Amino acid sequence: MAVVVILTTSVPTAQAEVYDEKPCITVTPCLTAGFSNQLNLLSQSKEKIKYKKKYVKGTYVNIREQPNKNSEVIKQVSFNEKVIIIENELTNGCWYTVDLDNKIGYIHKDYVSDKPINYRIYNVPCVKNKTWMPYAIKKKIDGTYQTVSIFAKSSKQYKLQQKAYTGDYGIRMVNGRYCVAIGSHFKCKIGQYFDLILANGEVIPCIMADQKANKHTDSANIITTSTNCLSEFIVDRNALNRNAKRDGDISSCCPEWESTVKQVKVYGKVI
Repeated sequence: MAVVVILTTSVPTAQAEVYDEKPCITVTPCLTAGFSNQLNLLSQSKEKIKYKKKYVKGTYVNIREQPNKNSEVIKQVSFNEKVIIIENELTNGCWYTVDLDNKIGYIHKDYVSDKPINYRIYNVPCVKNKTWMPYAIKKKIDGTYQTVSIFAKSSKQYKLQQKAYTGDYGIRMVNGRYCVAIGSHFKCKIGQYFDLILANGEVIPCIMADQKANKHTDSANIITTSTNCLSEFIVDRNALNRNAKRDGDISSCCPEWESTVKQVKVYGKVI
């Protein structure tokens, strides 16, 4: 079931998709060329194989060849992605068997859930710039320079940074997601998950770490007028990628990020 939400702004329609999934599907296996040995063995049983849909909870989660953490990774799945579980039974107490079309793999039970997370998709003006700001600055206190947070200690922004770590490219991260500030148009709360979807298909997993002030953004509260950017990444300046530091643009961290932002996908998950 899909629900369309009309936004009263100059930005194109935002679409919210609501899931109505049946928890279990029972099918009779059909043997075809390339069908895995494991599934062939299952299919030899007179009983029908039961499949159940589950959804990925982690930002990026590995599916492994064998049910142990040292086994080879054969596929990686992303947050909220659907995976098909065979028989809904655990191997070695903590691994689900996953149907990968022509073979099987294993995913840890801690990284899947029975229900998907609802989300809204916003089509946005295409902008390339992805600016950054430091999460802490040097400040002279009692005659000596000390590193202090840019956020008030009583704020939700400060509390989120206590959970954060300096990760890829020197960007602050929480749960594998990049700490980013966006405008009030997206109705995000501090700690809410969202994705920046680029025109080249690249997806940047983010978490709302600050909100841009309305006075600094356009009439729709999307784009920062002074920098023509939609997103502002929270960084550790000392560890920041030198290209991004030089250009003032996180896009310079890697070629895949040089594309423009096409959509913002906001999930109904707040930590």
